[in-house]
Amino acid sequence: MKRDDDIPIDGLPDTAWNRIERAVFEELDASASASASPAGSEAPRRAALPRWAAVALASVVALQLALTAAFLLTRGEPTAQPIASTRFATNREPSETLLGDVAVRLDPGSAIVVVENPARNSLVVLERGAAGFSVPHRSARPAFVVQAGDARVEVVGTRFRVARAGGSAEVETFEGTVRVTAHGETRLLGRGQRWSGAPEPVAAEPPPAPAAAPVPEADADIAAGAPRAAAESPLAGSDLQRRFEQAARREKREPRKALRIYRSLAQEQGPWAQNALYASARLQIELGERTSARAALQRYLDLYPHGANAADARALLARLR
Repeated sequence: MKRDDDIPIDGLPDTAWNRIERAVFEELDASASASASPAGSEAPRRAALPRWAAVALASVVALQLALTAAFLLTRGEPTAQPIASTRFATNREPSETLLGDVAVRLDPGSAIVVVENPARNSLVVLERGAAGFSVPHRSARPAFVVQAGDARVEVVGTRFRVARAGGSAEVETFEGTVRVTAHGETRLLGRGQRWSGAPEPVAAEPPPAPAAAPVPEADADIAAGAPRAAAESPLAGSDLQRRFEQAARREKREPRKALRIYRSLAQEQGPWAQNALYASARLQIELGERTSARAALQRYLDLYPHGANAADARALLARLR
């Protein structure tokens, strides 16, 4: 039996191949014409979406639009940075603490307020007394700033001491260099140098001898037990001081009660009322009440533009803004 490849097969003539090729192309054209829509007929309608699918699609689109709008609104406006404040105070004994990597030593009877804002450098306000600071080199970080009255002390790495002197300060440098700005002037202090912004003492004139005067009839009522005006009472100042110190002792345990005492004292007259108004503003910063604190600081500056804490109030107000 012969194999298949041994059977002779004659090739088709060219005319046969042409007929086959023409028939194939005609069949393809007929299929394409049958699949096309006839002229004038309507296009097949798209199946309608179910109601639940339409609602879901609309919700997704609305959410995307809301997120896009929120992004565009907040893109150009930075989020308000939180402000934290801490107060350190000493009585009869000195105290040491750390502010990050800055070592602080408070003298007896001293107080500082530390206001921190992540967007800016920390600010230390020396309210009273004196404090020593040991500041490691800051490299690219902002300078370490101490505000004491009208004196502003900036350092990038040094050891120095600041003492409060009324509405100003005294600065002494032990290592490195500090920059002191006060009264619109700036001075650099190197190792072992000192600067004082305290006014020179003026000799007080002796008070005139009191003139003898008849006792007014109104004093008869006072002797009989009638209350005397606080502004005229010789004990008024000591009473205001006692209340102020009471509020200061309550700040840590009962800050709200301390704030009420400060606000009450701020309505009085005299230096303790002035101190109480500033203390109320500072305490409100610690409590996170920034709006009330700004109002109290502005009121302090309006009433006491040259007060002992006027420069401190301006520094805190600038930080809150």
